[in-house]
Amino acid sequence: MTLSAILMTSLLFGVAHGVLQQSVITSVVGVVMAIIAVQTKSILPCMLFHLTHNSMAVMLSQANSQTIESSTVLDTILFSSNGVNYQYAVMPGLVMTAAGVSLLVWFLRFKPVERPTMDVAIGLWLRRLSGRQRART
Repeated sequence: MTLSAILMTSLLFGVAHGVLQQSVITSVVGVVMAIIAVQTKSILPCMLFHLTHNSMAVMLSQANSQTIESSTVLDTILFSSNGVNYQYAVMPGLVMTAAGVSLLVWFLRFKPVERPTMDVAIGLWLRRLSGRQRART
């Protein structure tokens, strides 16, 4: 059940972006974010991941030859055939992909976080609140 929900929402996440080339990678990113959401039972880590992923894409789109050539790290990681459109070089791209997959596999080894349901959380909050009121009197 969870796997089919992850795959379906990831596919819809990819299709919602509207461009075929972008939809493929976005669907893969959707799978990663769905796994993070299931493992943490929170959307906040997914939002942070999405912010980081999009920020890297925006920074890459703003790269120009002057910025790249002034940094040895960027000059090693990125390349361009025409000095305008930069992309990740093959070897650094493979290393970053392997590192990302390794982190995801490592992350999946942990059991999902156990969080109380909303009614249990409200009950605990009310119990704490009433305990504080008794302590004041």
